[in-house]
Amino acid sequence: SRVSGVREFWVSTVAVKLQITMRDSATIGDLAQKLCREYGVGTSVSLTLSVSGGPPLPPWKPMGELGHVDNIDCAVGKAWLVTGASDKVVTIWDMESGEPYTTMYGHVSRLTAVTTTPTALLSGSADGEVRVWDLNTEESTAVFRGHFCDVTCLADMGGKVVSGSLDHSLFVWDVDGVGTQLLGHGAGVAGVAVDGEFIYSAGWDDIVIQWSQVTLEEMRRFVGHEAAVSAVCVSPSSLFSGSCDGTARSWSLATDEEQIVFAGHQDAVWCLALGATELFTGSFDMSVRVWGIEDGRCIAVLDDHSSPVWTLCLSSTHVFSSGNDGRVNMWNLSSWKKDKIFVSDRTVSAVCVC
Repeated sequence: SRVSGVREFWVSTVAVKLQITMRDSATIGDLAQKLCREYGVGTSVSLTLSVSGGPPLPPWKPMGELGHVDNIDCAVGKAWLVTGASDKVVTIWDMESGEPYTTMYGHVSRLTAVTTTPTALLSGSADGEVRVWDLNTEESTAVFRGHFCDVTCLADMGGKVVSGSLDHSLFVWDVDGVGTQLLGHGAGVAGVAVDGEFIYSAGWDDIVIQWSQVTLEEMRRFVGHEAAVSAVCVSPSSLFSGSCDGTARSWSLATDEEQIVFAGHQDAVWCLALGATELFTGSFDMSVRVWGIEDGRCIAVLDDHSSPVWTLCLSSTHVFSSGNDGRVNMWNLSSWKKDKIFVSDRTVSAVCVC
């Protein structure tokens, strides 16, 4: 529970140095968020932050009658649905019964991202941390610290982990928690995806950046959206991006050229999921749309949500969507019908695929 470090953070035109010692480590997450959101983009500032005396991790607690009590971010496993929420808790749900099975504690601010690797579960939070969880012991085995704002997205990179944040940066973490920072975006990073060679990051600066996994250097930029790019995913031949301009787009990885504009949503496209032949988009217009990736045709509209759709993820048989209406809908990929609902008593904010 002891943190000490020095990081660069762009907030204003003045150098700010903070030396803080406190018992409540949650206050540090709140401080980082306040700096990010109130000062935003600016010129060079050095922020020196030293924290000590934080509390130990809360003990394991059994699940009650309901699941989370606030915003949820989800990932799908073989037999379990894993969610993270604004109540700071990682919850594992029984996929067959639709009921919560167990919970894991450790973050001191709301959960913003979850995903899995072949050996572990990963969670990101507004406290700026990435945590690694052992699903056998249900304990946090490692904490990666480097971001100074909300961690917004996570991706498994074959033995390494990539995280993106509102602090405008990405980190690539090795198994020992040593992180290398990637700087290039002029605003917060909203989404990240990886393939065999590259990392792709979506930013609030309206662009997608491609990075080399070997050198971690910026390779190229995909420019065309008219507003913030909120999500990104990749296939062997194409890059897909979703934006607050209300569209999703596909780009050729061979030529960098824009291929298809997926237009139909009446509000921001906030999340994407990619199948073998379909692209799924979730929007603030409260719907999920299914598109043919070759011709851009809208195949189906899944519109059972009563609030914005925040996140999507895929299993081999279903697509899962979550929204502010406090539930995760489980849609059948064959019939496009809803097979099951996982219910929370508060807002559901995001979903990511295992």
